[in-house]
Amino acid sequence: MLEYMECILNLYEVVYLSLDPSRANSMTRSGQCRLAPLIPCIQDSSCLYDSTVRILFQLHKGNRL
Repeated sequence: MLEYMECILNLYEVVYLSLDPSRANSMTRSGQCRLAPLIPCIQDSSCLYDSTVRILFQLHKGNRL
């Protein structure tokens, strides 16, 4: 699960670094085309993050005496 989140973050970084601030940004068509694939990635990563946090809380709850 954490490896999948890392892959999503790496994809985000590659897309973000491919945007040239002087040419393509989120307000141009080319910038929007580059950013569009990140929407499902953000949705997936938020679900994975929520699941990870729930698991960590359960593990922490189990360690109480």
